[in-house]
Amino acid sequence: KDVVINDATPPFTLFHSASCTSTPSSLLCQTSSAGTGTAPSSGSTGNIRWQFSNNPVGLGGGQSGEVRFCVQVEQ
Repeated sequence: KDVVINDATPPFTLFHSASCTSTPSSLLCQTSSAGTGTAPSSGSTGNIRWQFSNNPVGLGGGQSGEVRFCVQVEQ
């Protein structure tokens, strides 16, 4: 099944980057980016989104993956 993960930059931080760290080979991960409107631009704040898809297989039972995002703590 398709999976969407939504998160946001924590208070007092600035967005730096987002990535799909590890995913099942049957799943396509669309990494967050400011260009696609799924993440804030570097140095700003906002919502972050990762979308995983691969119809008709999608994410099977017992499978897992990992996404990450990096922020800088405001001074």
